Amino acid sequence: MKRATLGRRFAAALIDLFGMYVVHGAVLVYALTAGLGSAGGTIRPAVVADFVALVAFGALEMTGASLGKRALKLRVRSKSGQSPGGLRLGGRWLLRSVPIAGCFAASLALTLMAAQGGNQSMAIVASSTLSGMLLCVALIDLLFSLGSSRRALHDFIAGTSVVDIRD
Repeated sequence: MKRATLGRRFAAALIDLFGMYVVHGAVLVYALTAGLGSAGGTIRPAVVADFVALVAFGALEMTGASLGKRALKLRVRSKSGQSPGGLRLGGRWLLRSVPIAGCFAASLALTLMAAQGGNQSMAIVASSTLSGMLLCVALIDLLFSLGSSRRALHDFIAGTSVVDIRD
């Protein structure tokens, strides 16, 4: 099987991102209309919506193909070309998701702490710093994809690759 090109992987990621926004938006609208935001503002429903979207797409990724990968006929395979087991797929998903979720959670916590203390400048600096860290993690992952093996950092660590299954 042929490894997926960076362009097709990027297009699949954009489809996934759009899908996550749709799920996030639906959960957020439901949470706000159900009155879940009245006590804690909109922060609590937003965090719940982020969590639901992350778990929903993580569960789909555990099948070996996210929404975007399915649409573009891409699949995650082990080095032997077989469908990786749940442990390998779970590890791959964690390697991709934990840095993103960790930066988001830390940014949210620092923003909330700074906002409660009235220090908006600290909130902006904290969020900008963590967003920059997230960008660095994403760029390092991307740089690995530019090599001849077309495998991202999380693929190298998990022993997987993304392949194109079109005939």
